[in-house]
Amino acid sequence: MFQNESRLFTGLPLWHTFKEPEDGWNNYERMILRETIVSIYKKIDDPLNKFILCITHECGYSQEEAARMLGVTQPAVNKRLKQTLEKIRKLRKK
Repeated sequence: MFQNESRLFTGLPLWHTFKEPEDGWNNYERMILRETIVSIYKKIDDPLNKFILCITHECGYSQEEAARMLGVTQPAVNKRLKQTLEKIRKLRKK
């Protein structure tokens, strides 16, 4: 069993497992953060890239664990993750 397997398939929206900001943020700021995260996921075209981003950044799986789940190599996961993060960086600059 993977380290965070129980959190992966909860059926909840992707932002639900996102770590909340430190104390001092109000509900409005939390709502804006969630909406931002959801809008980013909507702009990622490849479902596999969404999945890799979700399990590595939100659920805490390592790239090796993600690779084992998907039946691919860790470098393949790393390449897809880098491409996805670069796309997000470009979207943020717009």
